[in-house]
Amino acid sequence: MLTPKHNQLLVDLQSIKKNIDFFKSLLPKKTRLLAVLKANAYGTNAVYLSKYLFSWGIDIISVADVNEGIYLRKQGV
Repeated sequence: MLTPKHNQLLVDLQSIKKNIDFFKSLLPKKTRLLAVLKANAYGTNAVYLSKYLFSWGIDIISVADVNEGIYLRKQGV
């Protein structure tokens, strides 16, 4: 019999910010950046993460379906 295991996903926000800064440094200043946060950012809380992404220079948040977009809008994103 298999014993259930608990999985944990750690999101390194500083690494995400470094990646955004890196890509922005390679692109023309007027280039807009889009981040995909489908499935509630794979369970990591899309509302929370999107607020960081916008503050770091992401211009657009994309989701997989309209219901996810409606949820984010209702949450103030």
